Amino acid sequence: MHQKSNESAMEFFYRLNEAAVKAGIRYKKGKKDSAHHTKRFIKNLRDQQLKAILHNTRFHNLDDLEYVLQQDEDLGLDGGYDTPPHRTRDFRADNIQGSRKIN
Repeated sequence: MHQKSNESAMEFFYRLNEAAVKAGIRYKKGKKDSAHHTKRFIKNLRDQQLKAILHNTRFHNLDDLEYVLQQDEDLGLDGGYDTPPHRTRDFRADNIQGSRKIN
């Protein structure tokens, strides 16, 4: 199962959980099944940055993973910016304002 292009990481996580329940996988009970379920989720994520972050994080249970995904959604870490990017200053000598007089 792979993440759809219009699907958030959280939506994909819930869809994968549903599929596991339908398949009779006890991903919440067994430690081994839980770890396998988490690895499968991370492997099939489309967002490479989130994938790298989650791959290097140890989760004690699936609730921890769900919490991180919720934080990602809440903060809008999907590549969008709430503020405009910082403008760099131009320190060149020919960047003199027109109102200044040069003698």
